[in-house]
Amino acid sequence: MPIERATPFVVALKVQRSPLESLHLEYRQPIGYDATSVGSFADAGDGVQIRTTYFGGETTALIRPNGAFSLATGQTYDAGSFTVTTLWSGPDGTTLDIEFR
Repeated sequence: MPIERATPFVVALKVQRSPLESLHLEYRQPIGYDATSVGSFADAGDGVQIRTTYFGGETTALIRPNGAFSLATGQTYDAGSFTVTTLWSGPDGTTLDIEFR
């Protein structure tokens, strides 16, 4: 489900990439708080956004797979110890495949 909606379902995943870095996988749509920021990028709602946090900090940086704002349906991001593929994405949610090595 989009992270902006109140729901009992998973809206974000935190995956440990290394002892000092974690990736945050979020499905954001131009709703509420994200209406301006996500809505200003043509490809922002096309799939999952990937953010990274180094050294356990609170600040995240956006990873732009293939130069895009989001990992669109059918695209794969190689995170080293695992890959993330967006299988499906629509206005009400997205489905990912995460394969660990």
